[in-house]
Amino acid sequence: MERKTNQVFIILSDTGTWFTRIVRLYTKAPYNHASIALDPDLKEVYSFGRKRTENPLLGGFIKEDLQGPLFRSATCAVYRCEVSEKQYSQLKSIISRFSRESHLYKFNIIGLFGVMLNKQIQRKRAFFCSQFIAWLFEQVGYKLLDKNSALTTPADLGEAEALELMFNGKVRSLWSAYEEEQASDDKQDFKTRMIHPQEVSEGLCEDELPLAIEASPMLAAGSCGRTHCS
Repeated sequence: MERKTNQVFIILSDTGTWFTRIVRLYTKAPYNHASIALDPDLKEVYSFGRKRTENPLLGGFIKEDLQGPLFRSATCAVYRCEVSEKQYSQLKSIISRFSRESHLYKFNIIGLFGVMLNKQIQRKRAFFCSQFIAWLFEQVGYKLLDKNSALTTPADLGEAEALELMFNGKVRSLWSAYEEEQASDDKQDFKTRMIHPQEVSEGLCEDELPLAIEASPMLAAGSCGRTHCS
């Protein structure tokens, strides 16, 4: 009997804020924030980050709106992986608990310094974004990386062999196909649609789009098989 699987999505992003630019000066990585979604429409996106847009130091567990002001000019890479039904149910349960008890969790700013020093700093009910993603997979017995979650960076997640790159480019281009579907009579689910090459915004690797679309029709715009398109 074939075992059923479910898809989980990891989003690495760069919002271009001054805080992100400071972090990028140290990491030299194109993406320095990580989020997780359990739905292919990316409407239920969760992470650890700023609770108020204007204050990057006040953080904790958050639900993110990829169509909101913070991501208006952002770029991102969307990855997916398959997990068992049991693991998917466990992930959903853990995230639901975090949502109900979000006031109990804080951003692990000290843990970021631990990453810089290659020293694990784990605090009770405190995470930074990529630590939270890696920790979630640890909790459900999914070996995503050969690295402790307290030392995991967004760049590490982008290198995980279990993750398949589906999209790389401007966040706003993610929604072009979805908005087109909403305005048309075609009620096909967004997860089965693809963003066509002519809808791709500037800055993407358009020369490699045909191969990417053939391989991955969902969320395929701008996908180029690399973590960053130069």
